[in-house]
Amino acid sequence: MQFLEDDNKALLALEKLFLKLKQQPHSLQQTFDQLVQDHITSAEKSATQDLRDAAAQIIQVMEEDHLKKIAHQTLPNYHNIEHTQEVLIALGILLSEEKKLRAPAWKVFSGRETCLLLVATLSHDFLHPGGVNRTAREFELLAVNAASTILKAYKLSSKELSWFRELILATDFEHVKTLHQHYQKNSSTPSTLTQAQILLTEADILASVLPHHGVQLATRLVAEFKKVGVPNAAAMATPAGRQRFLEKVSFSSPHAQSLGLIL
Repeated sequence: MQFLEDDNKALLALEKLFLKLKQQPHSLQQTFDQLVQDHITSAEKSATQDLRDAAAQIIQVMEEDHLKKIAHQTLPNYHNIEHTQEVLIALGILLSEEKKLRAPAWKVFSGRETCLLLVATLSHDFLHPGGVNRTAREFELLAVNAASTILKAYKLSSKELSWFRELILATDFEHVKTLHQHYQKNSSTPSTLTQAQILLTEADILASVLPHHGVQLATRLVAEFKKVGVPNAAAMATPAGRQRFLEKVSFSSPHAQSLGLIL
């Protein structure tokens, strides 16, 4: 589906909402907990305690890694805790649209599926060193393997661990458009895993498509890429570079359509 242009009123309204939520003084843990409260019913919440405990441990490791990288002056300008928090906020915005849809356009996630999606969102760039993949899904595999070590201690089922893995691997930007094209061809019967993959990949880039904040994020990404020697990094921050990026992004969910992100 066609993505809307930078000057679209829907994007400007979305940016205002996003920045309002971001300006609230919440820690990463508080942001995660708020999403649990907002999108998992009280009746289902108790069945997600293991996932929420695992998330707390992942957050602790992330915060320790963040401080260590600051001390060694190796903190990525873009792929850091702030990005993770922005993706969680974006996912919350998308999930909130479910209540506005006239009829359930997708299968309804169970409480555990929703929580697993939140944990995958939290972990999708876990321990990211900065830069771009040199091999297919290099940093996504790094995140999956590191976070799965923590999740396995909570005795998740093999199905849930596989779900978690496939969610994070889907966020490799070079493969996102293919995922969305496949979904659009089979949109009448998507699995809950496909639905979750679509939402996570949309949340991952939502902040970057915002008219003003997205330009600021591109500048941070360029600085990160320059640190690790990514060729032609500066071109990403030019108007032509931004246009090339916007042509690659994909929004397909009924939630994104409800937000006015797609025609």
